[in-house]
Formats: sequence, C-alpha cells, structure tokens
Amino acid sequence: MKVYAIIKYTDTNGTNGTETYIENLGSVNFFFRRNIREIIKFAADELRNEVTTIGVQRVQHDTVYCYCYRSSAQQISFVFTDAEIETKLGSCLVRAVDQYTNEDQMHQLIANPEKADKIASIQQELDETKAIAIRTMEQLLEREGKLNDLMDKTNKLSADTRKYMENAKRLNNRCCVIL
Repeated sequence: MKVYAIIKYTDTNGTNGTETYIENLGSVNFFFRRNIREIIKFAADELRNEVTTIGVQRVQHDTVYCYCYRSSAQQISFVFTDAEIETKLGSCLVRAVDQYTNEDQMHQLIANPEKADKIASIQQELDETKAIAIRTMEQLLEREGKLNDLMDKTNKLSADTRKYMENAKRLNNRCCVIL
C-alpha cells in the first residue's frame, strides 16, 4: 500500500488560492520522479476543474488511483495511490487530507495510510492481538504436552525405584541370612 502524493487546493476569493503538495516517490526510479511529479500535478490541475460535485470520486490510470474529494466550492483534495489501497481506505484518506491543515499530519498519513481508516486500524490491532493469543495458546498446549511426558517419565521412574527397592530388600535378606 503506497500513497504517492497528496495535493490540497484551497481557493479564496475566486483566485487560485493555496496549494499543499506532499509526495512519497521513494519507490519510483530516481530518473522518473520528475516526470511522475509533473504528471501528478497536471492530473490534479485538470481534475480540479472537472470535479464539480461535492463528494469523493475515484479516477484510475493503469495501476495508479486518484481519489478526489471536493468538500466545498473552495476546497478540493487529491490522494494518488497504488492499486493495493482499497476504495474504502482511499475515500477515508482523501477525507482525512481534507480535514488536516498541518503538513506534518499529511506526512504521517503518507507514511501510514492505514491510520486514516480508524476501523481498519482497530481491525489491524485486533488481528495482532489475536495472533499473539493464538501463539500463546499453542505454547500452552506444547507446554502441557511436555508436562504430561514429564509426569509419565516421573511415574515410570517411581515404579522402577519401587522395583529396585523390592529387589534390593530381597537380595539383602538372602545375603544376610546366617546358615
């Protein structure tokens, strides 16, 4: 799951307003980064004029998805992702970008896109907890098997000890009888 770029436009008083652009092109070949950056900005500029309805929309090109969210006539946000990000998570990401005003929050969103969807992050925590619980149960069952083996060996040793004692008494009684 990769987020390639986040762009947020805020138009004020009919002007172009401000643009916030954050990218994560570390996985892209160095020589292609400039071209990819230009393509992303061009696509965002084109979609900015095309997307007029308020809400989330998704545009796909090959394996790259662009999630657009227009929250008002003055504000629109874009998130460019790979195909591994599900539609629901992409929608949550672009809505989260729309709410964030701080670039640090957006950088954290690029680093951990799962955090945008609270249900997905809770599910991930539950899955991790479940995995730990299952591993603990397996270790308990393994330990129980080892304890059962140890108990069997102890019982066998105890029985062998009784036999040894009985044989020792019998031999001692034979040995010590005076003729």
